[in-house]
Amino acid sequence: FRGVRFTSVQSDTDASVLHAKVAVLLVKDATEPVPSAEMKSGFYSPYFIVPKKSVGLRPILDLRVLYQFLHRLPLKMLTSKRILSCVRHQDWFAAIDLKDAYIHVLILPRHRPIRHIQYKVLPFGLSLSPRVFTKLAEDALAPLWEQGIRIINYLDDWLVIAHSRDLLCQHRDLVLEYLSHLGVWVNWEKSKLSPVQSISFSLYGAGFGQHDSTPHKRS
Repeated sequence: FRGVRFTSVQSDTDASVLHAKVAVLLVKDATEPVPSAEMKSGFYSPYFIVPKKSVGLRPILDLRVLYQFLHRLPLKMLTSKRILSCVRHQDWFAAIDLKDAYIHVLILPRHRPIRHIQYKVLPFGLSLSPRVFTKLAEDALAPLWEQGIRIINYLDDWLVIAHSRDLLCQHRDLVLEYLSHLGVWVNWEKSKLSPVQSISFSLYGAGFGQHDSTPHKRS
């Protein structure tokens, strides 16, 4: 136990926004209050808000001190080269965006008491979270890959690829049904489920189309 680190706010408005952000996590069942008997144990990290580049405020979970005690593990992330190896001439695409991806990964109770409001699920902002989620996603996708369904996964952005429009629709629906069976939430607003032959994917803003030979960055 290294003591409680309190978050300071600049105004009543900021305080209201911060309370609202914490409340959302509680409603989503992503966090829970630390039991009173454990409040003077564990590891506390600051949680505050900063301005977005556009409009509004976004929360930040400052885990810099905690990182001193974590063993960093390697993660081989998706690359443009790997995407290109999966794309063929005249392919069709559909993009599936997962909603609150990390919330689907539960944390063992004995590993939760590191904050006053402790996370029950994988927290956004933890350096190990991308690796843990990617490994679990790959295990979940293995049965679909074994069926010959082409899916590229980059954290919460998944790309379904097929050589024809009809096959893409069939595979897209199978993936969505599979996600529903697993209890994984889909962000329907951000997903691009209509079959297309040119699409922008989240990896460095890469775009791919039937006339493209290399990925290109889009602003």
